[in-house]
Amino acid sequence: MKDSIKNLIEEKKRAKVPLLQIITYEEDTVKRIVEQVFMQEYEIIHYDMLEGFDVPIEETEAQDFSLTINKWMYELSFKNTVLVISNSNRLFSDYRVEVSLKKLLELDNPNMVSKPIMVILISDTNILPAGLGRLSTTIEIPYMKRSECVEYVKCLVRSTFGKNKFSKSFQNSAAECCLGLTRAQTKMNILESCYLCKDEEDILLHLRKLKVKALNQTGLISIEEPVEKNNLGGYDRLKAWVSDAKKILDVTNNGDSMRQILFPKGMLLVGVTGCGKSLCAKVSANVLGLPLLRIDFGNLMNKYVGETEKNLSNALQIAEAISPCVLWLDEFEKAFSSNDDSSGVSQRMLGKFLTWMQEHQAMIFTIATVNNVSKLPAELLRRGRFDKIYYVDLPNNNERKEIVKIHSEKLQIDISQKEIVTISSEMEGGGYSGADIEYILKEAKRKMLVDGMDNVVKTITTCIKETNSISKIMPVEIQSMRDEFKARGFENVNAAIARR
Repeated sequence: MKDSIKNLIEEKKRAKVPLLQIITYEEDTVKRIVEQVFMQEYEIIHYDMLEGFDVPIEETEAQDFSLTINKWMYELSFKNTVLVISNSNRLFSDYRVEVSLKKLLELDNPNMVSKPIMVILISDTNILPAGLGRLSTTIEIPYMKRSECVEYVKCLVRSTFGKNKFSKSFQNSAAECCLGLTRAQTKMNILESCYLCKDEEDILLHLRKLKVKALNQTGLISIEEPVEKNNLGGYDRLKAWVSDAKKILDVTNNGDSMRQILFPKGMLLVGVTGCGKSLCAKVSANVLGLPLLRIDFGNLMNKYVGETEKNLSNALQIAEAISPCVLWLDEFEKAFSSNDDSSGVSQRMLGKFLTWMQEHQAMIFTIATVNNVSKLPAELLRRGRFDKIYYVDLPNNNERKEIVKIHSEKLQIDISQKEIVTISSEMEGGGYSGADIEYILKEAKRKMLVDGMDNVVKTITTCIKETNSISKIMPVEIQSMRDEFKARGFENVNAAIARR
């Protein structure tokens, strides 16, 4: 990766590009490469928004970027100068900066004839104002690919601990635990784990914990634990479809173009709250045998202009680096609802996300969960965005029996199949969701422990009568959702299926 970055920068150097923007989360690595490319022929000056310039400057000017740049243009004599600006996300909040850089870089500036100047901006997002666009070019450097991460980890381990300290399979597994992290994070996690833990198995376990912690701390994306299929009642049609997707992974090889073509992009789950949409995402990851990443769109939103889009871009880049994976987009509609959005953030988010869905080549199975489909733009619902759009209705009698069985086993409630049938029948017509049923059984378990009630069916029946179901709380909204889903032709995830 370092060689490819170096080659790209050298190309821009030969082309005498006035302004080069490098978008990366590997700032220290890129700064070292810039030094290697320019140190022989250019004088390199660094500017950091926190630390200022790295050359002697009068005290009154030290914190004023524009004033210093203007003085250099007319008073200071430099030969072949490169100005490297880092930690610069807020650089252009001062309008004078754009004006000063434009004057510095204009091709008709007399200083440019004898004193070539190149400016390199290093940041983790696109910060260039439109006025500098014609003078600039941009290089975007993603997170390490799998092969790059493996090579980096192998070099790090061998240089630190020797060639024979760890097995080859361990080094590959360690690299897997570092996908989606920067080089600095990878190095820190590898060294900490190797020094703290005794054997390879413990090291890998520690690396996984550190990765989960690192991604969760971003507030943008998190790693979730998949859930066994037998923890999800109903969803027969969806389970069968996800199992078919798993077969595609099983019968095709990694790198096979047919795998890329046939593997589904993912599905959109819409419907009644409390009916297991989130659980479905966790079960799907388990069936596919892939890591599960979760983006909460509510956490992506930021009050600063451009920060929300940057957060989305970062989260998607992490997912691509970790792929193949399942990407769960929770509360999907929050990002794209244009109501009360005078800033245009929703439209920009929509454009960025649609472009990503259309162009990304990573093996990512996307699951978007939505409570209110009416808030989604039509562009997200057309064929080709998601392979399947399922609506999740309240469970029927058979599905209620499955859900009662699942939760009674978890709660260690001793109950027969005949009693399960009786309990499910008691719920008939009550409009109970999966979350309602879970609550009823938990409440019954509490009563049995606290009040000493030993008649299981009677206790659960009492709790059923005392519980207001989601249908009683939201009768109009649920019927409206059902009518809309049927009108749009969405598939019912709980409908019976015909298998081959």
